[in-house]
Amino acid sequence: MAANSRSNHNGSRPIRHSYVLNGGLLHCGRCGAPMEGRSGTGRLGVRYYYYVCRGPDCSLRVGADEIEGAVLNRIQELATNDGLLERLTEEMNQRMARQKPALSSKRRSLQKSLDGVKAQADKVLAEWAILEQETGRAFLTDKLAELA
Repeated sequence: MAANSRSNHNGSRPIRHSYVLNGGLLHCGRCGAPMEGRSGTGRLGVRYYYYVCRGPDCSLRVGADEIEGAVLNRIQELATNDGLLERLTEEMNQRMARQKPALSSKRRSLQKSLDGVKAQADKVLAEWAILEQETGRAFLTDKLAELA
């Protein structure tokens, strides 16, 4: 036990910072490249958390507390906006209404193709049944064996 406490084995380290905007959610305001969370240690051993631009020619850095706080504030503003949900729903309904004619046309086209494939499959199965009745299974077995 004493050895474990000295060596820090079998112990979990506390999470110091969760970079909630990692994963492509945050992009650089200068060059548009994705940003990623990083950390550094200051002169007095204080840990700093920030987001840095991954662009090759850009070195923009923004404090994690600053950018995450701004995002949270904006989410709070949007969440408390009374008419926002209604406006978003109306806008989405309008967009979907504009897409409906093209989607309906595509559906009709795909349905025609499906009907054609079904008709061909029915024809093949009917011919197979006739062939099986007329010449017997031996002929089919021989031909299938040749094809294999």
